[in-house]
Amino acid sequence: SLVGSEMCIRDRKNICRKYDISDIDVVIQASCNTGIDHSFHLKKICQDLGTYSRIYFANAALLMGWDNYTSYMKSIGFGDTMPFDLNVAQSQLYNDDTELTLMLLADSGYGQGEILTTPLQMATMFCAFANGGNIMQPYIVDGLYETEGIKYNNVSRASPKVWKSGVIEQHSLDIIVPYLKDVVDHSLNGTGRSLKVTSVTVAAKTGTAEIGNDKSRQISWFAGFRCDTEDKDARLVLVMLEVPT
Repeated sequence: SLVGSEMCIRDRKNICRKYDISDIDVVIQASCNTGIDHSFHLKKICQDLGTYSRIYFANAALLMGWDNYTSYMKSIGFGDTMPFDLNVAQSQLYNDDTELTLMLLADSGYGQGEILTTPLQMATMFCAFANGGNIMQPYIVDGLYETEGIKYNNVSRASPKVWKSGVIEQHSLDIIVPYLKDVVDHSLNGTGRSLKVTSVTVAAKTGTAEIGNDKSRQISWFAGFRCDTEDKDARLVLVMLEVPT
């Protein structure tokens, strides 16, 4: 159960042990230590990041408050025009004329509310989990070449550039990435388990955004990247589907 900023996790003897929900490391470790696969309604909190994210992140946003929440979201690129070879739509946190209520803050904490972004920006931001907390600048053109007879001589080549530096601390990456791997784990009933591959280790996240006041449509997301691979083999895939509910 949740009371304010505290979380009550019951062990096998039904004893309530309280933890501060603002400390995700403590909360996850505490839930795992109970030895129970379902501690209250936050199912599999130590197994699947995707199943409890709405409850946790709504509360986390409320604990942060609008000022801190907005500041961090802007630091990872929301509200900015992302540098890219082609024009892309600018993301937003909320509409210009919106009243910043606690309900909107809670909804925004898990990616709904009035948040708008593009699949390209989502993929770019998710890469921060694979790039030491840095959001890299995407590009299309890898290099320019000129012909010399039957030869192609390289004139220039694109090099990796950081768009937003250090947006996730290494300590947080060490905690979160292992749980992203669980998202595609069949044995843990991960929300992205049907997309698991056997040849490489994948860290991923699924998400669902409801559209319209009548909630008649939704956008389903999946983002995942290869783990423990050389740079030349690094890959990230993002899929976005808009479907009727």
